[in-house]
Amino acid sequence: LPPGLPTNTLPPTIPTDKLPTPLKPQDVIIKSYNPKEKMLTIHQGEQYLISPITKEKILANSISSHTKYALLDPAWIQRREKEVAEQQEKEQVYEPGSHVDLELKKFAERRTDIFGMGSQETIIGRKIGEEERRP
Repeated sequence: LPPGLPTNTLPPTIPTDKLPTPLKPQDVIIKSYNPKEKMLTIHQGEQYLISPITKEKILANSISSHTKYALLDPAWIQRREKEVAEQQEKEQVYEPGSHVDLELKKFAERRTDIFGMGSQETIIGRKIGEEERRP
């Protein structure tokens, strides 16, 4: 304590007549809260356009900047298409059509524990009805 102050002073008291009264349950207003409502209003206002240059879906308010950058480097479209084609050749993730369907069917035949075939379940790696091979 700084010198000169008496050590027996108490902090000032708050008058009890100025305290707010506690709220009663009938005085509390509860608004129905829907967190998704705010997101719906945001997404409904957004409009998309298809870029005539890149054929991409773009926000309507950013079409001018997109067009500006797309026109600055016209070879960008060809480079991007080339990169996508190289990636499709390199990775077999982009397998077209029914080949994926056939592979999934083969996998499902051998994994009845995952995909289930009625009430029958086989050992992993065997098809239903397939017998154990004997040498």
